[in-house]
This record gives sequence, structure tokens and C-alpha cells, in this order.
Amino acid sequence: MLVRFTTSGTLAAAWLCGIAFVRPVPSAPTLVATLNATNQAGTNRIFGNVKLTPSGDGEYRVDMSIRNGGGPQNKYPWIIRSGQCGESAGTEVGNPVAYRMLETTGDGTARIVNAKMKLDIPEGVHRVDILKSPTDREIVVACGVLSPQP
Repeated sequence: MLVRFTTSGTLAAAWLCGIAFVRPVPSAPTLVATLNATNQAGTNRIFGNVKLTPSGDGEYRVDMSIRNGGGPQNKYPWIIRSGQCGESAGTEVGNPVAYRMLETTGDGTARIVNAKMKLDIPEGVHRVDILKSPTDREIVVACGVLSPQP
């Protein structure tokens, strides 16, 4: 007697026999970007690096560093947006309140190290924008396009 199973029949038969099938869940890639100063940067030509490492359930571990941010205690907000650097605003990813502020030290550098952040980054091209100040969030002073880490 020949018995044919469909996919659902195979799963049902496996369940009845105590065999477990586990579907691998595709994991999000680690994303990296090199930040470069924009034409609107002014005297503080900011450069840096970003790394977003998935840490499970829609969370990423954020590692970011910038340099040439001016003197101590300058504050730079940042945001992930859809599109390439230089494009108009784009859709913001996540809640802007959840993004930790970059605050410079005496040598003009700032770092965010191993900070967990809830993010759902959809398919497509996205960039990291470093903004001029907490009160001037429309001017982008540095930008980098996110890409999967090789």
C-alpha cells in the first residue's frame, strides 16, 4: 500500500510519532555603516562608524563612535531613516525617544557601546543620520548607509 503525505500530512504524522520539526528562523544580519560629514556639517566635520548587531526578538546591540564633534558635552541625536544619504527626510525607523544621544568628550569624540535598542528595520536601503543638535533635528551633519556586514 502506497501512502502519500502532503506537507501538512507529513507534519501531522511526525507529530503523532513524536518527531519534532524545527523551522530555522531567518536571523537579521549585522548592519554596519561608515559615517561621513555632509555639506551641512559646518566647522565640525563629523566622521565615524556604526554597527547594529541583532540580539534577538527585534532588538539590536548598538556600537557607534564619532570623531571631530567639537568640544566637550556637544550633543548629537541620531536616527535611522529609509533611503540613501542626501535624500529627503525618509521614513524614521523606531521611536526617536529610544535613540541614545551621542555626547562628546573633551577630545570631540563620542561613543555608544553595546546599548540595546528595540528596532524593526524593514527590507530596503536605510541610513544613519547624525543630526546637528537636540533642537535642530532637521540638519544632518553626518550620514552613513547601512549594509550587511561581510
